[in-house]
Amino acid sequence: MSILASILLAIVAGVVLTIAKAISVAKMINERNYSFVRFGLIGASWVGLTIPSIGSSCGTIGCTYGLHFGWMLASIKADIPSNAIFFVMGGYAILSVYFFGHVLGWVFYLLRAFARPASR
Repeated sequence: MSILASILLAIVAGVVLTIAKAISVAKMINERNYSFVRFGLIGASWVGLTIPSIGSSCGTIGCTYGLHFGWMLASIKADIPSNAIFFVMGGYAILSVYFFGHVLGWVFYLLRAFARPASR
């Protein structure tokens, strides 16, 4: 399997998992079984990892912006395997699925709540 196919498969899997989590969250909100504490912890963790990871690289043409995860591993002084950054990025991807799943779940719930009175 080529690198491009692997990347596309990972993106599709991430989108499917995010939508599945959003449907689950919307159902929990509708049933009044939703935990705001869990959303707060997930949101704080996601923001806490995203803000320090934002970085820019400027060259002669202009600047590019992206996420740089090396700062998470720089504080560890032990021997770090060369593929450790992939585990860090994988953990961030899972956290992103949960975060965006909760946000999209709230969007689904609010869209349904606003559409309900219009249909009566």
